[in-house]
Amino acid sequence: MCDEKVVRRENGGIQRLAVLAALGLVLSCMAVASNPPGYVPLSEPIALGQSSPPSYFQESNVQLAKGPAGLRAAIWQLASEENGPTIDLQLARSIDHGATWSASESLGWGLLSEAGSSLAISPDGTWMALIRQGMSLAMRRSMDNGETWEEQAAFRHDYFALRFGVASGVGGRWIAAWDVLTGAGDPVRKVHLSRSADDGVTWSEPEVFADGRLVGLETDRDGGCLLVWQEETWFAMPIFSRRSSDMGL
Repeated sequence: MCDEKVVRRENGGIQRLAVLAALGLVLSCMAVASNPPGYVPLSEPIALGQSSPPSYFQESNVQLAKGPAGLRAAIWQLASEENGPTIDLQLARSIDHGATWSASESLGWGLLSEAGSSLAISPDGTWMALIRQGMSLAMRRSMDNGETWEEQAAFRHDYFALRFGVASGVGGRWIAAWDVLTGAGDPVRKVHLSRSADDGVTWSEPEVFADGRLVGLETDRDGGCLLVWQEETWFAMPIFSRRSSDMGL
């Protein structure tokens, strides 16, 4: 009898432990489902477009730029029935890390075709926008948080660039990159570079950096830059990257 009671008590204890273990597993799964590892709470979505958009419109090619402190900017294309064949650029700003945004506004640059843009803000607050207008690349600069813009005549190039970008370094240094077919029977796209050391007032003559298409351009606050491109061959399209500690000099 004693042995039988001991066995029953042990079995009962094992069953209780099993139930508690199962309950703990369920609670653990519920916690994971509601708050998975790495989960970051996000704010409610904020519309960056026009408060009263036209009846037909399409927004695309959004670019974000990070400035000093909490300054953020977004630039994108707007095609609408009001603009006809012209694609307009819209700009919105935030001064609180993107928690709230200003109403979007038209830059009025009259882009004539699907073009895209690249926007960057330096640590000193200079804004630079690289855009394609028709068959040309153009650079515009703002010194007042994008309120007014001036075209940088020293940069303009008559290229039909498919991909392009501009990025800021430190101490007034900038770098721009784009890929283009050079013509003259050469079917291979070339990645070109141009630099500025005086906050975008003057730019160096473009130089060929690599064969292929531009994938990405990035700078860091230590004065370096990173370029990523993709070669175009008959059998493969390998991706390469190179880093420079002096803005590609």
